[in-house]
Amino acid sequence: MVARASDSQNGQKRDQSPENAIVESIAAENLEDLAADSFEAVLDSLVADGPLKDIPIIGSVLKIYRAGADIREAMFVRKLIRFLYCLHDVPENDRRKFVRKMDADPELKQELGEKLIIVLDRLDDLKKADLVAAALRARMNEQITLKDFHALMVVIDRIILVYMDDYLQLYWLENPFVASYADRCDQLQTCDLFRRRPERGSGFGLIHHEKSDLSNLFFRFLVPFDKSAIRQDFLLTMKNMPITKPIDEAGYLEEKLNYERATTLINQLDDAAFMGLRLQQVQINQKDNEWCLRHLGELTFQKFWKTPGV
Repeated sequence: MVARASDSQNGQKRDQSPENAIVESIAAENLEDLAADSFEAVLDSLVADGPLKDIPIIGSVLKIYRAGADIREAMFVRKLIRFLYCLHDVPENDRRKFVRKMDADPELKQELGEKLIIVLDRLDDLKKADLVAAALRARMNEQITLKDFHALMVVIDRIILVYMDDYLQLYWLENPFVASYADRCDQLQTCDLFRRRPERGSGFGLIHHEKSDLSNLFFRFLVPFDKSAIRQDFLLTMKNMPITKPIDEAGYLEEKLNYERATTLINQLDDAAFMGLRLQQVQINQKDNEWCLRHLGELTFQKFWKTPGV
């Protein structure tokens, strides 16, 4: 799949295996340059011996394209470039520190490189490269162990991305509105993210599931969400809703007061409630200002009175 490359270190050229090259590439200083307007523009830069050629694994990529890549190899290169770009926001010093740590254990470095190449090659969705990068970022930050990293690679391989919103509801919300609830739970169980809850049945003929420890790592580190963006979108939606009261001073003040109350309430929400707002955005767009305020109040109430358990 990936040809052997050569790189320069301390002024001397040496052959480098693809497994080591991909790990070395993590510390490259110009990963953000991989975010060209199009994949073809990135390849043009590579073929033209631009600055991207200094990324170690790129030598292998060039050999693939100069030799004439088939569809599978072309897709691998796309996934590889997307994976590397997703690491560009990790501080370069942190990436270099991680690679130096790998250099101290050549066997571990080889194992990591092999795992990354195998996993990227197997991905059935280009977006899954983002998840692989997120898992590696969590490993660099020591938020997960090496065993966790390998387990998450299996999850990424098995998970069906098109159902991600359903999965997010099942993980974050206590009362998810998922049409194919049982099917989605079974899919998460296949990924080792859910497990069947023992000695509990459902009055609707469904088997209850509970989150696994691995699901906490997956949904918190690999599928993060921007709470500030959710907050901004919700408040902007409220602000732009049609005025429901007569356009006089009293009506204007009431709408303004509702907005200020919403701003106060939304700052008290926990992660699950923020995810609920994100998933319910379409429903929120169809409501009025007062409904949004009541909804926020209910979410805030649930935060303080939530019963323990899953």
